[in-house]
Amino acid sequence: MRRAALCLLSTLALAAVQPAIAQEAAQSAQPAPGPAAADPAALSSKTRSEGEANFSAPAAPATASEAAPAADAQATVTPAAPSSDPITTSSIPDAKPASDAAPAASEPPATPASQDTASPAAAPATPAPEAPATAAPSTTPAPPPAVAAPAEPPVPPLNAALIAALESSQRSARQAQDREWHEAISAFYAARKGLPVWTTDSGLNTAALALSAEIGRADDWGLDPKAFDLTGLPQGSASPEALAAAELKLTRALVTYAWHARGGRVDPSQLSKWLDQSPRPLDVKALLEQFATVSDPSVALQKLHPQHRQFELLRQAYLKARGVKTEVQEEDPRDVTIPNGPVVRLGDRHPHVELVRKRLEVPAQSRDDADLYDEDVAAAVRRFLGATYRDSRTGKTVQRATHPALTNAARSSLSRKTMQQAEGRQPSLKQYLVNLERWRWLPEQLGTTYIWNNLPEYVTRVVRNGSVVFQERIIVGKPTNQTPVFSDEMQFVVFHPDWGVPGTIKVQDLLPALQSGDDSVLARRNMRIVNGNRTVRAYEIDWERTDIRRLSIIQDPGPSNPLGQLKFMFPNKHDVYMHDTPTKNLFETPVRAYSFGCIRVRNPVRFAELIFGQDRNWSMTDISERLRPNAPQVNRVDLNRRIPVHNTYFTLTADEHGKVTRFADVYGHDQRIQAVLLDGQRPEVVARSDPAAALDRKVKELAANPAPRRENYSGGWGGGWGGWGWGPPPQQQGRRARGPSSNDFFSGIFGN
Repeated sequence: MRRAALCLLSTLALAAVQPAIAQEAAQSAQPAPGPAAADPAALSSKTRSEGEANFSAPAAPATASEAAPAADAQATVTPAAPSSDPITTSSIPDAKPASDAAPAASEPPATPASQDTASPAAAPATPAPEAPATAAPSTTPAPPPAVAAPAEPPVPPLNAALIAALESSQRSARQAQDREWHEAISAFYAARKGLPVWTTDSGLNTAALALSAEIGRADDWGLDPKAFDLTGLPQGSASPEALAAAELKLTRALVTYAWHARGGRVDPSQLSKWLDQSPRPLDVKALLEQFATVSDPSVALQKLHPQHRQFELLRQAYLKARGVKTEVQEEDPRDVTIPNGPVVRLGDRHPHVELVRKRLEVPAQSRDDADLYDEDVAAAVRRFLGATYRDSRTGKTVQRATHPALTNAARSSLSRKTMQQAEGRQPSLKQYLVNLERWRWLPEQLGTTYIWNNLPEYVTRVVRNGSVVFQERIIVGKPTNQTPVFSDEMQFVVFHPDWGVPGTIKVQDLLPALQSGDDSVLARRNMRIVNGNRTVRAYEIDWERTDIRRLSIIQDPGPSNPLGQLKFMFPNKHDVYMHDTPTKNLFETPVRAYSFGCIRVRNPVRFAELIFGQDRNWSMTDISERLRPNAPQVNRVDLNRRIPVHNTYFTLTADEHGKVTRFADVYGHDQRIQAVLLDGQRPEVVARSDPAAALDRKVKELAANPAPRRENYSGGWGGGWGGWGWGPPPQQQGRRARGPSSNDFFSGIFGN
């Protein structure tokens, strides 16, 4: 009975909706309208576009609960999930008339009809529950809802122009750095969907004006304003294309400025292997992200420069020098004019020698020797004039004699007045710029406690919390065996160290004696040949067939050891370190470039006390105890905390009062850096004149033909000369060399 009633009600409901179906079909523009046109996916998309939160479950329990008051007991026969029935789905658009007629007397249909998928009260038949849910969209054909996905807002014209400008400029990036920067800039703007930083539709914003103004003052910081092209920026509103071009120009100027502020104009390592420094890396994307959020770009730009106190003191002196006349200066005792006269050679006496000593600050050994042209004066003259000169007749470069004579040409070069006319009494602006640039190659943080070795000054300092707690004279490498410029960390100290003999000394000083049959030369110097753990006797080696550079020759601790009592190690690829020395007299000379690259300290005991006092709380008593003659030899003590060591090459320094001190360009690094930084020469061209390049060329020659009858050398001695890196030995000629000369072993070590 109940089943028959249900069938009857279904039939009546279908009959009631047939006129509506016919009318809907007549109004539809589709050639084949009907129930099959209602795509469930299209319906879902349409419903979501009208604000539905979730259309994936049309028969939600909430819908059923909302319609429950309008249903009688017959609603219990409604299917649980009518949306899964394809017949029900296809009939959803046709259910609205029945839905409007049947339940009108018992429920307010407005709210459920627009939000819910079905109303069980509409009809007890299978398609009835979903009829109210589709009543509203039933008049809309399926295709339009399917296309009506949420549309993204249109890209503003300026953003679109900026993206297009980036794509266009990619083709112009030829060099590797330009391509790298362009990729970073593109990634930055892509993340912002082309949103500009410096421009708006009305023109440049306040950040752009502050940025361009500060970049225009680049020369106040030792940079070249011409390196940043900010010409042609719009003064007001402009086209999106013009504003996009201005945006990129400002961004590229910012990146270039940051790179120059961090020392990127010159890579010093390309000029000399002894300039072991490089510009600090630049994260372009991080830089742009930072400047996109700063309130004042000018302040942020200033912070890109070195924040070291000495940099700022030197910069202030540079600014003062740009506006102060150089004619009026303090008297300099080196101001001398050396008149013409006869040629003065090594061992001669002449009054002009006193002027040379004054000019080069070379004291005499005694008052009676003030006019003596001795080894010290000749060496100073050679350092001043340079190791080579160009012959005016042949145009060829000639190696200057070891002890050059005092000629009229040398007198003219040495005369201070001549130099004044060329560059002025005060440091030139170029020298300021070169020294400011060097600060950009140092680490951003030097350390709470660090060691500062300024090579042209011949001074070491221990700096603690910004204050100098120790200052002492040092001896550095010769111009031909330079102490390298780099930063590292001191790791340990050796008490009573032994010494590995460098290759140059092996070949130039030891080999001639050994080839002449003087096997005792090693014993006299407390030296031994080591092969692994085995000591090899000198008479066991055929010195005519053996490459001495490959032998490990060690000098044991003792009074004659050139390292003295202490060695301060900061392991590095150059194999240089700081150490004591038995030749204390050399510290009294004004020019102290004598070593083979390592740094000799005048007061190493006090130096060690400062290091271990902070690191281990040692006193001078503790240091002295380990320096006793019967104390352990080659005693290594590791530091608990490593100490930064900075070998620098500043020919200008400034104090808190603005006083600038100038030092001689003993290694010629000023000239090399200036040539590339300010004079536009190519680094590879400048590097050819570096002494290190000459050494490298000789090393290659020796590698091709290193020793006489090398093919018969069995090898296996270990060691090697290349690790010291202080100059190649002269090629040996397959004949017995003469015995030791007056230029004995210690002259090679100590340079005197």
